[in-house]
This record gives sequence, structure tokens and C-alpha cells, in this order.
Amino acid sequence: MTDSQRDLLRGQFDPTWALVEYHLERLRPEDSLWEPGSLRWAVRRTADGTWVPDWAETEPGPVPDLVPDPVIWDLVAEEDATMADESRRPLSELRQGETVQATITSHQPWGLSAELGEYEPVGASLDVIRRGSEPGVRRLAEELPPVGATVDLVIGEVRTWHFEPWVWVDLTAPGQGEG
Repeated sequence: MTDSQRDLLRGQFDPTWALVEYHLERLRPEDSLWEPGSLRWAVRRTADGTWVPDWAETEPGPVPDLVPDPVIWDLVAEEDATMADESRRPLSELRQGETVQATITSHQPWGLSAELGEYEPVGASLDVIRRGSEPGVRRLAEELPPVGATVDLVIGEVRTWHFEPWVWVDLTAPGQGEG
């Protein structure tokens, strides 16, 4: 396990454990028997047969009672996210000129931000204004890929950054006949 993977696990462990302690301290024997209620969260089956947890973007007040299902659901979701990162390539393998699969995460006035799915989490962007004279970037800017699309881009530069993960990837687009 690399240092960055260990740091990621430690960073996820503390808030997850705090949530477990918070909810476990409040569990009563009768909470393991699910019954619908206005102040009770659980995991429910949808019309298509999948299971989804009750959820709110902001924590409601008072905090709903939980049956064990959402606590377990949240722990499994955290573990799945952590395990997904373990198969990613380390940032030390980023190389200028390498073609990477980039998933567009947002459009900005200056270009786009992206995620490099095969690497550990890292900031990445393509500055269309600064790189607009490059043929591949000009083509890409004419038909900007939608958010969520995965496209082949090229690592233009790997720079140190002043925020975690301390590296920023400056992307460019393949030129004529590439990608």
C-alpha cells in the first residue's frame, strides 16, 4: 500500500468511525425492526428492485433515528470508494505527452476540468484560452464534450500545486491524426 493510499484510508476512517459511534450509541433493540415512521431512516426497495438509503443533502433537525441498514450501507459505500482507489496508478507515473482517459467534470469560462480515472485523485484541466492555438484544442473547443463524457486527452504538463494532492495536470488535446 502506498503512502497516499494509507493517507486516503486514514482520512476516510475518522469521519466514518465518528458516524458509526454517533449512530451506534443511539441504537435500541427495537431499532433493528424496521417500521415506517416520520423520523426514521432506513434502506428501502424501489419500484425497479434496487435498494436505496433514505438521504438528505443537509442533515435534518432533529436527526432521524436509524435502523442498522443505513449505517451498514454507508460503511459499505465508504469501503467501496476506498477500494476503487486502490487499483489506480500512482501520480508518480504521470508523464508529459501520455494520452489519458479524462472524464469531464465541469465546464469553466476558460475551458474544462476533468478527472483522470486511471490515476489516484488529482486535479486536471484543459485551458482552452491558453492552449487555443493548438489544433487539437481548437477542434475540441468547437465541440466541447458534455460533463460526464470520457475523452482521450494528452498530459501537457504536470505541475506542483499549492493544495492537496499537490499536483495539477495541465491537459491538452491530441493533434491531427492522434487519438
